[in-house]
Amino acid sequence: MLYYEHEQDRIERIVNYKLHGKMIFDYSHKHYYLTTGCGFDIETSKIQVDDGYTGYCYHWAFSMDDVVIAGRTLDSMESFFRFLSEVLHGIDKRPKLMVLDANLGYEWQYCKKYWNAIGLTGLFTKEKRNPLKIEIANQIEMREVIGLFGTSLNDIAKNYCTTKKMVGDLDYSLVRLSRTKLKPKDLVYIENDVKILSELGNHIFANFFGRNKSLPMTSTGMIRAKIKAKIKNIKDVKYQVRENLPCEQDYNDFRRFLFKGGICGTNSLYMNVVLEDVVCADYTSDYPAVMFHFDYPMGKCEVCNTREFLSEKRVPYIGLFEFVNIRSTTTHSLMSSHKCMNNAELNASNSTIDNGRIYSADRIILFLNDVEYKAFVKAYTWDRKESSIIKCWKFERYGKLPNYVLDVLEEQYRIKEELSASGKKGTIEYVESKKCVNGIFGMMCTSIFTDDFVFNDEGEIDENKDENGMPIKKPFDEAIKSMFLSPFWGFWITSYARYLLMDIIIRFPECIVQYDTDSIYYVKSHPKARELEEFIVDYNNRIYAFNDKIFGNDKHMRTLGAWEVEKPFKRFKGLGSKRYMYEKQNGELKFVVSGCRKVLVDNNNNKTYDESKGRYISTIEWQYIHDKPNCDIFDYFTDGMYIDKEHCNKLSSKYVDEEFIVNYTDCDGNSETIRCPSAVVLEDTDFTMGVSSLRTDFINTVQAIYNNSGNDFLEELWKRLGI
Repeated sequence: MLYYEHEQDRIERIVNYKLHGKMIFDYSHKHYYLTTGCGFDIETSKIQVDDGYTGYCYHWAFSMDDVVIAGRTLDSMESFFRFLSEVLHGIDKRPKLMVLDANLGYEWQYCKKYWNAIGLTGLFTKEKRNPLKIEIANQIEMREVIGLFGTSLNDIAKNYCTTKKMVGDLDYSLVRLSRTKLKPKDLVYIENDVKILSELGNHIFANFFGRNKSLPMTSTGMIRAKIKAKIKNIKDVKYQVRENLPCEQDYNDFRRFLFKGGICGTNSLYMNVVLEDVVCADYTSDYPAVMFHFDYPMGKCEVCNTREFLSEKRVPYIGLFEFVNIRSTTTHSLMSSHKCMNNAELNASNSTIDNGRIYSADRIILFLNDVEYKAFVKAYTWDRKESSIIKCWKFERYGKLPNYVLDVLEEQYRIKEELSASGKKGTIEYVESKKCVNGIFGMMCTSIFTDDFVFNDEGEIDENKDENGMPIKKPFDEAIKSMFLSPFWGFWITSYARYLLMDIIIRFPECIVQYDTDSIYYVKSHPKARELEEFIVDYNNRIYAFNDKIFGNDKHMRTLGAWEVEKPFKRFKGLGSKRYMYEKQNGELKFVVSGCRKVLVDNNNNKTYDESKGRYISTIEWQYIHDKPNCDIFDYFTDGMYIDKEHCNKLSSKYVDEEFIVNYTDCDGNSETIRCPSAVVLEDTDFTMGVSSLRTDFINTVQAIYNNSGNDFLEELWKRLGI
């Protein structure tokens, strides 16, 4: 590692040599790149100032192939980048130097004022704090890689590089400053990180540059390229998709109110109840499955009259409905309240909202397509004569997704399954194929409108606004020109997935305990469990036959969309959406709690291994052992459960834009005056399991009536709730 503060002349000779090497032409953007693999990284300390914290960069490193240049202050980093830009400006063809950064948003928060002093000339970002590309002095191009490749630097090193990341060797709890003597292992840790980025850069030049090739800005860009390569005439496809869209207002309303995520929740009957003999059934690869198995809206989306709408059969449609005096037909609440256009009214009216989902309401206004309407009429009842269709839209026909989508999906899914079956889940091929399979759906659902960001006068990233202070966005007609995937395909994918889950919940409402997007948990000892399992067997046999037909008896594709049933758990307890725990037959505990880290990690991000249990320990177990080791952990897992900062290991980012100049003491007891222009600090946060009092009252009512009622349970419940 060469230090710029002490070996400047030698470094300058090396840089001049490295930068006068081979170039490659980027046909997409019409400029040259130097094919020198470069990486950049900083190391920081958390510094306490006043009543809070800021951060201080005590080391930076820049790699050029196998050479690592470093410094101990950001002032020396600025000097090095200035020299770098001067050399680049003197090279014929004005090539760009691509510098890879594992987490560019982090480095940007520390380096932005220094890079601005040199000259910020280009920007690509989707968020204010997380740039994907920063261009300095027209030729130094900083690129984010973790977001691009969708995985950690550790995994990137395993999949793409010979150099491996040293995990757990750098103690981040120690305060290091610019004069702190670093240990040899600390230096190797820092050096390895940037060498990995250099090797990745060489991989990128070998695989993403050349004629008809280009490095995308985002992970979905890679998938987009695969799909586009299957399209024979991209202009015709874009035209067809564009011409079949509704007006801008309808598009915005559909995205906001029609597009929904997965269904998650706990059956009110079993909320906060410890159950035995609970079984999990997972729907295998639900989104890819429904993309192959179902038809999708094709042709133009047009407003139609109500009479025409009601008479249509087997035609995809979207309706804006008003339902009066609506109530659930089971103990499950399945429709999201925030997807109702009158959501504000629901919260203030005589409605029962269960964990963000509607159990009952005087009136709701919402969008439903034909798929979800079929599930809705089973899940809810209402005063039908008082209900109405406010507005409706229809498409020309149903049809299969185009081959340029399904061919890529099938190809990547088969690769993923073949690699999984052969024990190669950690390979580069597996990672990329899985990312592609998951990303195809995501591309369909991406909004065409993105915030436009620019550099302001201070060099900060800010939203681009007009003279009236309003955000500048592309006009609708302009934004849709690049579309080659219909957003309605994405809307229908989630509708089909929700329908399949809702259908089985409604068929066996009292048997099912928990549901989570593509899985159900049911009580095996329940009288209806046998019937449910027979339903699953019959469903799977139909799926196997269908898959054999369309995939030619391919064993890797045969189980796509089938239910996979696991062994019964010893115990299970649910507390709501994304909040449940279970104990396996061998005593192993599993927790699913949104907002709380699953496995306890130390300051070096190492998992905590429990020798007595022979496994890694969860954060909740760890807190439980310290707080109430003598009580049953299933009793501990309840409303009000608290995980402190020390054990939670949940981090939140705090951005510091104010400059601090302070005198501080490092881990060795040495003091120095340091300048912290800006920073981002990761702060520990705690976690509390919370259940609202209104929901608790509802749950108590449901369970009390159910335990003391016969066949008139629902009628009695509705009466008690005043509906």
